[in-house]
Amino acid sequence: MPKTDKAMVIKLTDEEKKQLETFSGDIETGEKAIKAMKEMGLDVKSLEERLKWAKTAQEVLLRDFT
Repeated sequence: MPKTDKAMVIKLTDEEKKQLETFSGDIETGEKAIKAMKEMGLDVKSLEERLKWAKTAQEVLLRDFT
């Protein structure tokens, strides 16, 4: 398959990029909260999956749209 140049269909603004980068703090807070809930014996599987998705989404958006 021939290699083609990919034109960016969507490009995040500087403000959007900055906002996405600040989500790292929210993700860290979520990780701490999940750890605490786990220690209390709560089922956190769903929360862990959502947090993993959030981290992946942030990485993809920052990598592919900036």
